[in-house]
Amino acid sequence: MQHRQLRAHRKSIERQYEVNLFDRLLLGFLVKDKFQLLPLQQVAYALEKGYISKDTLYLNNTVLSLGKCRLNG
Repeated sequence: MQHRQLRAHRKSIERQYEVNLFDRLLLGFLVKDKFQLLPLQQVAYALEKGYISKDTLYLNNTVLSLGKCRLNG
């Protein structure tokens, strides 16, 4: 996909799910089989209350490519 097509696809997803995928202060977690966004300032509280744990899957929205993801994995 070209950059323009990727951007259009991302925007479509953002509209459909009413999210901003590039807001670095919103962190994405998979909670009870649903994707949930948490503001950065609420992560400690969510951990403390058991809403998320160290084993909760996290969407790292700072990774720019699959290759960089693999390098950092």
